Amino acid sequence: MNDIISAYLDRYGCDRRWNMEGPAPRGIETVIIIPALAESTHLFETLESIAKNDGTGRSGAMVVCVINNGVDVSEIDRRDNERTLALLRKMNGKYRELPLAYIDASSPGRELPAKGGGVGFARKIGMDRALELFDRERETPKLLLCLDADTLVEPDWLSVVRGRFTSDSLTAAAVEFSHRRGGTSAEDDAIVRYETLIRYYVLGLDYAGSSYSYHSIGSTMAVTAEGYAAVRGMSRRPAGEDFHFLNKVAKIGRIDIIDETRVYPSARVSSRVLFGTGRAVAEGTAQGASLKYGWNPEVFRVLKEWTLCLETHASEDAGRLLERVRDIHPETAAFLEEERFAAVWPRLQENSARKGTTERHARTWFDALKTYRLIRRLTRTVYQPIDLYEALYSLIIMIGLSPPSDWREAGRKGLEERRDILEFLRNAALKPDRISRESLRHSGINH
Repeated sequence: MNDIISAYLDRYGCDRRWNMEGPAPRGIETVIIIPALAESTHLFETLESIAKNDGTGRSGAMVVCVINNGVDVSEIDRRDNERTLALLRKMNGKYRELPLAYIDASSPGRELPAKGGGVGFARKIGMDRALELFDRERETPKLLLCLDADTLVEPDWLSVVRGRFTSDSLTAAAVEFSHRRGGTSAEDDAIVRYETLIRYYVLGLDYAGSSYSYHSIGSTMAVTAEGYAAVRGMSRRPAGEDFHFLNKVAKIGRIDIIDETRVYPSARVSSRVLFGTGRAVAEGTAQGASLKYGWNPEVFRVLKEWTLCLETHASEDAGRLLERVRDIHPETAAFLEEERFAAVWPRLQENSARKGTTERHARTWFDALKTYRLIRRLTRTVYQPIDLYEALYSLIIMIGLSPPSDWREAGRKGLEERRDILEFLRNAALKPDRISRESLRHSGINH
């Protein structure tokens, strides 16, 4: 086993009481990790979709399910987990060409800890155990693929993801996604708005030249075993673990977007975690207006100017850079001062022995979390949120294109118009250079 993986498991690996049950075959190169809490009605549909992957993808792959709950779980959810474990034990060998193992992190004495327990911890348990499954002698990428228990995949998902990691020597990637339709028209509208908001945010980051312009959705994450170990594994946070994990990984290697295949998360209503798809849909259907607004596109313009300032003036001292940033926007300078930029910047320059590395170190310091906090600050103090579709329309104009004028009114029109815009964004694959005049003309939106 790679030294970095052994060192990680020795120092940061999870408790051995969460052992794996089921097969541990040889020759494993890809492990799919699925945390599940009260998912007996959805998990097996997900497993069926994985099992339908082509033979090339299934070769050397296996699934590890982590059935989990905390000590304070409801009796309904505890019984559901018991039912899931019983079904998994009966399934031994059902998928002949796709080995299936599971970890009991739900029975008495095996529950997740009251402090820090949650989906992040469950992912960590599964991913840590998965590191022990890989064939140590094969010089091929060893992949950890995250999936949720209610997410379906395409038949080429495994082969496409492994192919991209092999051909492009990737460290980590986010697979393209499309949320499935909601169970009611209200849920459907909420998920359309929510996914549009996600894609709008990432599009804004890409426009700004951010190094963190990828979507942070747990069921889309893929990472090499070495990359996982290098950042000390999965975040244990009860929510937002995907965001914080990818933020760490992006500092050691670029997060690529794999758009040759897709995963399909559920649009279910849920309030289990602090934020995420389920909570967004729940709040969107309950409050009505919570998903009608987006970040003012001006925040991305400010971010773009700050990014360009770093690229152009990385050799200047902190005082001069802060003067330039005040010219961009005083609130950005105030934010950097609160982040102790004047003290950090000289150290970044000192640690940049080679020409051109200061900017790279600065981008590592000004990471996805600081980016989000700056955007939140600008939103709170200067640029109030505006109608989501008005914001999207304005951002695409800022990119240099001319979207159909009726996009601006989509928030006040019917669901089908909003769904058409989302389909366009899905096909654009989050990259401004793919939002061309040709694609706008053929989007079918400008009726």
